[in-house]
Amino acid sequence: MKKRDIDFIGSLGDQTARQAAAVKSRGIDQRFASQFFILRPETKTLQCPAGKQLTYVKQNTVRGDLYHRYRAAGSDCSSCEYQPKCCPERPEKGRAVALRVEDGNGRSKGHLSAARRSGGVSQRLEQRKDRVEKVLTAWQSEGGNRTDMGLPDL
Repeated sequence: MKKRDIDFIGSLGDQTARQAAAVKSRGIDQRFASQFFILRPETKTLQCPAGKQLTYVKQNTVRGDLYHRYRAAGSDCSSCEYQPKCCPERPEKGRAVALRVEDGNGRSKGHLSAARRSGGVSQRLEQRKDRVEKVLTAWQSEGGNRTDMGLPDL
């Protein structure tokens, strides 16, 4: 790939894109996504866009990232005018929101932004790209070609 000046292009698994897809798949309006809930650390609650409180339920780990989970009272969601947009599935259970607290390396969300600004993420992507190129080069040297992978021949 380096011989032909071709960059490897692939999905970065962007956290924001995953969140947007999850909101959409649940039928939730984007204006009621988790980033529009206000964290109240002094009371360990979230405030929804309609002004209702979600209480802290638990913490768990997903894909190595630490999340804090909050849930609204079912009675609040069932009687809310925004229920069809915010909590379309099972409003009687109340809206649940998960906020990512730390990434898989134990860094808080603030540290993630700093790592992105410092170029740490792009450096890791370059290293990953180099590893993929080495595998592809080795595979091609053993007689494989792009059409075997379903890619157009260049």
